[in-house]
Amino acid sequence: MDGSISGVTLIGGLKLDGVKLAGANSLVGSGLPTKILGADDNTSSAQSLLNSNVSISSVDFSPSYTVQPLSYVAPISIDQPSVSVTLSEPPPALYEPVPTQERTRLSVPGDNPLEHEAARTLDRFNDPSRWASNTISLGMLMESELTSYSQHAERSIASTAFELGDLNLKDRTTSDVTQQAELTLRLTTRDGDQVDFSFSLESGSATLKTGEQYGYQEVIIDFNVEGELSRSEREAIVEFSKQLSNFAQGFFVNPDNGPDLSALKLFENDLLASIDLSLKGQDANLTLSVSETDESRKINVDWVTNESKWASGELAGRAKNSLQMLVDKHGATGGSNVQQDLALTQQQAIIEESLGEARASGQQKNHISDAFAAIHQDLSFYPAIGKADMVTGLADYQMSFQGSVELPMQSTDVLDNPVDNSARELRNNENSRLTEGVEKFNLSQDTSVNTVAGNTLVRQQQDLELQASFFTPLAHLEDPDFKHQSFIHHSINNESSIVSEQRFEGPELISATVVQQQEKSHVRAEYNEGKLISRTPTESSASKIIEATELLLRGEKLTHEALNDKNAKGQDAKLNLKLLDELFFSKAFDH
Repeated sequence: MDGSISGVTLIGGLKLDGVKLAGANSLVGSGLPTKILGADDNTSSAQSLLNSNVSISSVDFSPSYTVQPLSYVAPISIDQPSVSVTLSEPPPALYEPVPTQERTRLSVPGDNPLEHEAARTLDRFNDPSRWASNTISLGMLMESELTSYSQHAERSIASTAFELGDLNLKDRTTSDVTQQAELTLRLTTRDGDQVDFSFSLESGSATLKTGEQYGYQEVIIDFNVEGELSRSEREAIVEFSKQLSNFAQGFFVNPDNGPDLSALKLFENDLLASIDLSLKGQDANLTLSVSETDESRKINVDWVTNESKWASGELAGRAKNSLQMLVDKHGATGGSNVQQDLALTQQQAIIEESLGEARASGQQKNHISDAFAAIHQDLSFYPAIGKADMVTGLADYQMSFQGSVELPMQSTDVLDNPVDNSARELRNNENSRLTEGVEKFNLSQDTSVNTVAGNTLVRQQQDLELQASFFTPLAHLEDPDFKHQSFIHHSINNESSIVSEQRFEGPELISATVVQQQEKSHVRAEYNEGKLISRTPTESSASKIIEATELLLRGEKLTHEALNDKNAKGQDAKLNLKLLDELFFSKAFDH
């Protein structure tokens, strides 16, 4: 710098000491507003310029010089000409996507309807309403008369840089596999032949032996036959595959509605001895077992909904349902009749009535009624000796149903991770474990015919047991408040029985009675903010003995007279119906 500096320079309101004022790169030449204060300027001049308090003192100035290295950095100026630089190589791209292609491969490639259908299944992969269409392959396999078949249909998104070739399962390893849906079926014919069929929908990642990786969706179909199927058996299975498609579609699309057993038309096919079925959807699963022998018929079905959502904490309550039915065919005869149809109607009425009292869903009522009708299809029972008026006309049976909701007010996440101490107290007390739904619904019938020394006793007993619970809101609320545990919890426990007995000496009726008994309990527990406020139990009982001997003997007389008198025949029918009403729970305790 030169020695032309004196005092203080103010630039744009800034105080700069000892800066160069003149020259090519001086402040004066910069065009910025400047003011030079000389030694004779007073303090007020500086204050007016800086708009602040300043002090001025004399400064002894001696020029100083800085020795810079030889390298020189040119100042940036808008007047400098632009400079172009030529690079020897272009800069690398920040990102360059790898070209990919969607590909479909089959483990057993071919040009027949089965392979075409396998490829089409991939189009239905993400559509639950079309998953059940995969059962079409079962009908096609039956018509092809194949005894074994296994197919993997894969759709992938992979790089075009390498060739995948045909699908060779040994050349790849899979990871992060997620199952979308699965159906597993085993059919056994009356001759003992066995048919296994399954399909599953999976997605995941695959790595080839050569190192290439890709994502995929896959449909797997497996089929096997053990034994020799006749043409009629194959036709029966083709027809069943159509019924299975409707049944599976209903469950995959609306699992909360439960299984529609009427779609399977159980026990209408004499060639199938047993059906074992498993269905797994996105948030529900089902197992069904149906069998028939010369001695009995059986139906066992279990289904669970809200499984994963409940476990993850997304939803409160997990619905679990289980239905078991057994019919004893001893003494039963084929075909239906008016009395058997009436008995089915009456028993379905008590199913509706009992489950209605338990606040069961309409779907649960329909499932049980459908199964009850199916298992009694074309079966009736009347003792070789005795009056038909004193038995229901149904084959003996046992039925058990459970349809409850576990932890209806909580999810596992809420229970395990309460947000504060008060929530911890509410969510982990005994109230949080209250359930709702049908905990037990048992309905059964047992008939015996015993003859000793010419005396015969015909006895038929029916039993009903119902245990259930449900929630209703407090008077000032519209719905039960599970969050604060303010609600009314109801528990019901009902037991009923009907016993009919006929005694004979030889062919002559000696006595006939019907005994009816019923006990009912209802407990109403009111909770407010997690505390039990009141508990009100209500109990009732009823019993009745009906002497039916005279009625039956009179009916016999009218029956003989009816041969010549149509009016007498009508009176006989009315007496029979009146007595039959006493044999069913839906009518027995009405009066």
